[in-house]
Parts: sequence; C-alpha cells; structure tokens
Amino acid sequence: MMPRTLRQLSTAAFLIGAVAFSSAQITSKNGLYTFRINLKPKQVLRYQSDVVTPMVSMKMPSVIKVLSVANGVAKIEFTNGPGLINGSAMQDEPVVEVAEIDMRGKPALSGSYMNSGVFGSFPSGPVKVGAQWKGEVPLGQGAMGAGMSNASATYTFLGVKQFGAIKVASIRVVVNATSGKDKTSPIQKIAGDGIVQVDTTDGMLRSSTVSLKLFMSSMAKPFDTKAVIKRI
Repeated sequence: MMPRTLRQLSTAAFLIGAVAFSSAQITSKNGLYTFRINLKPKQVLRYQSDVVTPMVSMKMPSVIKVLSVANGVAKIEFTNGPGLINGSAMQDEPVVEVAEIDMRGKPALSGSYMNSGVFGSFPSGPVKVGAQWKGEVPLGQGAMGAGMSNASATYTFLGVKQFGAIKVASIRVVVNATSGKDKTSPIQKIAGDGIVQVDTTDGMLRSSTVSLKLFMSSMAKPFDTKAVIKRI
C-alpha cells in the first residue's frame, strides 16, 4: 500500500476504535448505564495508534481539540499524523479536520472528513450489560470510506471492569461495509471487530484493539490489518 492509503487506513482504524467512545460519560443506576458526550472547551485528548499490516507497520499520533461547546453541540478539531512507516518519518503534512457532535455523539456538521459517523451513535436511553445498538460506520470520506454505500456498526456493552484504581467499560464494535453495486471501488468490502476500553470516570479512551479485513478488487485475498490505540 502507498503511504497515503496507509494513513487513511490508520485514520479509519483510529476512528472506529477510539473516537467513537473517546468522550462518553458513563453513569449507572439500578444496573443500567447511560452514555453521553461530556466534552469541555479547550480540552485536549492525545492518542498513539500502532497499525500493523502484512507489509508495513505504522505509528500515528492523533490529537482531538475541543474548540467550543454550546447548546448541546461540541465543535471538535481532529489532527492525524504525521507518523512513522517502518520507523521512517512520513513526509506529508498532518490531516486536520473539524466536526460537530451532539450529546449522543452523532455528527452535526456536513462536509467534514469526520461526518460519516466518526463518533458512532450512543444508545438513546440507559442500557444493561449485554445490550446492543446500531450506529454509523466511522470510515471517513477518504479512500477508506469512498464507495461504501452499505455500512453498519453493531456495538455491544460487555460490562465494567476494575484495573487497579481505574474502572473501565468494555464495548465491542463489529463493522461491516460494502461497495454495493460499485465495482470500480478499490475496496469492495470491509469487515472489522474490536474491543474498546473506556474510563468510566472521565469517559476517555484507555485503550482499544481493532482488526480489519479489507477485500480489495486488486487482491485475491483480504488485506488484514490490526490497530492498537492508547491514550497518552
């Protein structure tokens, strides 16, 4: 894969595995959990993603800056890169995009790289452990998301666990996207599966692991990739 495609792959994996739950405040009552966005102006979140494919490995930093919060809508600036490919610095500039999201994480700004469900979609009401809900697929509008007309994401709340002083909520995300009747798309199908660990105190991502299979028109076998994202 070319560096630009790898960057888009890294971005897609990051969006699926991290941003979808990077700022969901998690509260519980009577065994039911409520997920809502809880961002504050000038808040900055920093992440490091490691993406491994059969041919190359990539390290990519990402930064989320909260520009403003008003009337239940947060304006977010997302910067991805530059990163390292097989230990060498990428020469292209960082990708900077802007999105607006409501309290359930649904995008509210059109025309943005982040508009195609980057933040997922939280359940409308309280849910119990084991509950599932559907959401948009956070693939972006670059080469990774282009032509993906049939896309879905299923989220499953696995429960809350204690790791030392940190309590996290575990969420599984299963992604399926196809190009439908568009046989000219370089990517015909995407299948993904991952686990996200979210801090229940501030709602910030602690870690995530996402595996993706890309079924490409130019390759006989699916292209496997794995992304591990950590909050730094």
